[in-house]
Amino acid sequence: MTQAETKSIEFKPAQAAIQETSPNLLSGAWKRWQRYWDDSFYSPLALSRWAYDDSTMGKWYGIGFIWFLVRLIIALFLSIFDIILILVCIVAAIFYVFFGTTGRNIAYGICSLLAGLICYALMPVRRL
Repeated sequence: MTQAETKSIEFKPAQAAIQETSPNLLSGAWKRWQRYWDDSFYSPLALSRWAYDDSTMGKWYGIGFIWFLVRLIIALFLSIFDIILILVCIVAAIFYVFFGTTGRNIAYGICSLLAGLICYALMPVRRL
């Protein structure tokens, strides 16, 4: 068809293929939860993952195994701090879901104050 003539253009109403739904509370909370972990300064178990590596176990005629054991002990020690940081980040994520960035910062502040109070309360125990 090389020659054609258009006589009229007629627009007819059609049904929408996609309808926008109002965002429900659960999907909005899930998106905020994901956004917190995407923007977080810490990813879970980052310290232990940094210290633990078994790639040297078979190297250097046994010295690699000793180096593996040293790194394993360091990873176990750092896992205590990892658990504490995970708990702080979970509290901050919950505050972030409900109150946004300000809530996250308030949660960090409250956790910092609690850590300071716990350290202060444990000081007399160290002197004994």
